[in-house]
Amino acid sequence: MIPALRTVCELTLADDELHLEARERLESLENLFRETLGLSTDAYLEAEALFEQALDCYENQDYEQAVRVIIENPGRLPDSATSLTLLGASYRNLERWELSRSALEKALAIEPEHPTARMNLVLLDKQEKGEAVESSMIEEFKRL
Repeated sequence: MIPALRTVCELTLADDELHLEARERLESLENLFRETLGLSTDAYLEAEALFEQALDCYENQDYEQAVRVIIENPGRLPDSATSLTLLGASYRNLERWELSRSALEKALAIEPEHPTARMNLVLLDKQEKGEAVESSMIEEFKRL
């Protein structure tokens, strides 16, 4: 959406109604990102791209690389519940229990009802006890 709004601003005259509306929306988004995340629009877009890169690694079961993308970009990828959950899930899959728990607990401190963080803590508790975590159980959690 942001790239499209920027394109509208580039392709229209400054006094055009469409240009003015696009500019207003861009300014509104900039203010929203600064107030809620402390990020500029460009920093937000970069963080979103980094998160997508880490998520792609996770989905391809490259958990080491997912962790690397997240921890090597602390200033560019903010500590959101979602990014911390991804970090915790990656550590869980690498059987790094303490690091997983720490990341998941930080995610829940930010967003106490985050369903994926909560699910990962349940799975982590089972795995730490040596209990088998069946793929059917993970699929059941995904449906919740």
